[in-house]
Amino acid sequence: MKKLICWLVVCTLFPLSALAGQSVLWFKSPSGDYIGQGREYFFTHGVDATITASPYGMAYSFNVNNQAYVPLQDASWWTLLLEAPKGQLLQVGAYENAMRSPFNDTTHPGISLFGDGRGCNQAAGRFDVIEVKRDTNGNLLQFAADFEQRCEITGPPLYGSIRYNSDIPVSAQIPPKIEISNVLNADKCVEASGPEGALVTLNGVSGQAGALTWSTTTGLTGTGPVFTIPVSMGSTVGAMLSLTDSNGNVVTASKSICVSDTTPPSIRILSPAAGETFFGSNMQLAVEITDTVDKNITSYDVFVGNSLTGKLVDGVGKTVLSKPVNGDTITTEITVKAKDASGNNATKSVLVYQARNNTK
Repeated sequence: MKKLICWLVVCTLFPLSALAGQSVLWFKSPSGDYIGQGREYFFTHGVDATITASPYGMAYSFNVNNQAYVPLQDASWWTLLLEAPKGQLLQVGAYENAMRSPFNDTTHPGISLFGDGRGCNQAAGRFDVIEVKRDTNGNLLQFAADFEQRCEITGPPLYGSIRYNSDIPVSAQIPPKIEISNVLNADKCVEASGPEGALVTLNGVSGQAGALTWSTTTGLTGTGPVFTIPVSMGSTVGAMLSLTDSNGNVVTASKSICVSDTTPPSIRILSPAAGETFFGSNMQLAVEITDTVDKNITSYDVFVGNSLTGKLVDGVGKTVLSKPVNGDTITTEITVKAKDASGNNATKSVLVYQARNNTK
């Protein structure tokens, strides 16, 4: 059963005074979306609804009701909560990987559109803040954002726009979506393919006709549904996608793309071979270590058993094993450990046998 908890927070808030500019809430709900029930809504302050904005913490609640404009049985109310990651102030920019507000954390922005008795138990989404202006006391004067919300994380996407005392128009188009073709690693970044970083392929997805144009924070531009850009190792690039329809209306989407190295070095113990038997106490150790990003790893820790015996330089070195007593065979584990510049660790071990040469 769906539950509404956030209204308890909203009821304690105080609306900010209205200023010049238009206040609008628009959202379009696809089939299967629990919040909008597959309908499209468009509310304009002073025309068919009352729209107010209220602060809660460092975030904002935008509240809509049309009870003064329609018969009570047809009235509806809606609330949109938008916030940056906890402890941060909302600024112009893209906010990805949003969680349900106000239950987001310090690493995720928050979003929640609910109303008419319907709310998400969990939510996922994103939003772009296009405009935000405050007075010297921090009170909100103007605000504009476009957003996407998915109920229960994987539900169909609801798209919408909020304008508060803003002259930025609402196009009532569904924004395009940017999808990354490359597989993302544990950092939620594209895995580096070399010291220079990686080539990232972006796909522009839209259910509406129109021209797609691309730009990036590094100054690259392109057109069409597919756009490939280089992203340097350890860096983040912002990509923007615009959809322009035949009437010149424009809607945009943005996404941050990062490249990181999560692949550990590859270790090959060339000598000794696993299971090799030695006579005496000297053993030659040869190692080959390669790494996709860090090409010049030259120092590795070497363990005999659990004891650190030293470091190999350029993959070659010697280690001295204890001399077995007459008639004994010693089983010893030789372990090589390597770490790259990104902190990825690799370990490789071989078991070798050492016997006393009884002929001497």
